[in-house]
Amino acid sequence: AVYIHELKVAKEQLQRRNDELKAKILGHDAQQQCVKVQFEVDEPSSSVDSMIGALRRLKSMNVKTRGIHSTLSGQRLTTEMNVETTVS
Repeated sequence: AVYIHELKVAKEQLQRRNDELKAKILGHDAQQQCVKVQFEVDEPSSSVDSMIGALRRLKSMNVKTRGIHSTLSGQRLTTEMNVETTVS
């Protein structure tokens, strides 16, 4: 039981270190808060136009995007974006 606990702690430490290294590679502050933004578009006339529109909107809001994951399935575009937030 002690060995399993030690392995779990080691796994958590490695996961945190991995996240720090990813952030460093991408040029982001690991301490910066991040929020997931999701949107779905049913039957988009152009999935690319929908994505460009969302990105332009985020840019106009001066939002820094950390990651984007999109899926086009049938007649639906689903996108999840990780964006940095600032507390003022």
